[in-house]
Amino acid sequence: MGLMLLSGLGICCRTKIKKGYIISVMTTSKILIHGEMIDSLSTETLSVINPSTGISISAIANCGTEDVNNAVESSLKGFNEWKSTVAEERAKVLHTVATLIRRDKEQLANEISREMGKPIKAALEEVDGSAELFGFFAEEGLRIKGDIYQRNYSNEQVQVTKEPVGVVVGITAANYPVALITWKLGAALACGCSFIAKPDERSTTVALTLGQLFLEAGLPNGVFNVVSGDGNTGNLLIEHPKVSKVSFTGSNEVGKRVAEAAAKTCKRIGSSSNRVGKW
Repeated sequence: MGLMLLSGLGICCRTKIKKGYIISVMTTSKILIHGEMIDSLSTETLSVINPSTGISISAIANCGTEDVNNAVESSLKGFNEWKSTVAEERAKVLHTVATLIRRDKEQLANEISREMGKPIKAALEEVDGSAELFGFFAEEGLRIKGDIYQRNYSNEQVQVTKEPVGVVVGITAANYPVALITWKLGAALACGCSFIAKPDERSTTVALTLGQLFLEAGLPNGVFNVVSGDGNTGNLLIEHPKVSKVSFTGSNEVGKRVAEAAAKTCKRIGSSSNRVGKW
């Protein structure tokens, strides 16, 4: 049995052979908060099953109230800095991330395949498409404009400006673990928001890897945080009073519960669960 440490994630990985398969058994309770991979304060973990073998390959943290509060407070600090960053600098970070994703696409594709069973070819296509999307959002962020409306009174003028809403939470499904985060994260960062990712508990590792690439690209601490966990973790994020918007991808049943929970604090919601909510 061999032992190795996956780069930067603080994940202990033991490789063994069973029934003709090479299995990587990982254990991690790390989450990404304010630019650091730290241990979750929760003692609960969730098992991640490789769907091609039916064998547990990792145990991730099931984050609770303390982790969620820390993530939100970090995101508020990050938002205060990022919203004041000029659009050209935000675009530079997003373009750099796109370059880093292309550099590390094999690692990202392997993580996708290991956790949720997608063939490597399809996983590589997802990663390449995500890199393109970050480049797209980088350029779209440069084209955000306001409006000036003509009124019936000579001494009155109406000016409309667009401002970032604040801390955005992205809750994603397992089938596209990089692309779904990209669609939400890229738009949020381009507009000057900070972002907390709560990926599906079946595909968390790749989100942590993506977070590290953003740090390498120069994203300020706290602008992108990653917490792991089940539906309870997601609910804690949705109902947090300092979160301004929630973006969700998943089933209709869960989407209805997300909309109901977000309504308690009058949050904006974006959903792709058969149009529970629209952007």
